[in-house]
Amino acid sequence: MSILKLALSSNAETVDGMAKNLSDAASQMATGATENAAALEEIRATMEEIHSNTKKNSENMLEADNLMTQVAQEMVSADQSMTDVLQAMKTIAESGQAINKIIKTIEDLSAKSHLI
Repeated sequence: MSILKLALSSNAETVDGMAKNLSDAASQMATGATENAAALEEIRATMEEIHSNTKKNSENMLEADNLMTQVAQEMVSADQSMTDVLQAMKTIAESGQAINKIIKTIEDLSAKSHLI
């Protein structure tokens, strides 16, 4: 019986050691799962921040596009205004030349009427 007791005692120690190993492994798995959950939470928060930044960048790009469209329209308007100003200056110069011709004609007539 003592051999049986020794065998049972040895087997009990082996089972106890295996139970401790199993408990340690379960504890390590629980710790790993907790760490993984924390890491996943960090990843989720980072992805949410990336999504928010991407959305904001997209909104900023749309606003910049709208502003560039407005600038282009203003440039077309400014170009037309400059064309109008140049045309008005040309008309004024032509009118000045016509006035000079009229003045010359009047001066010529005035000079001729003094001769008479």
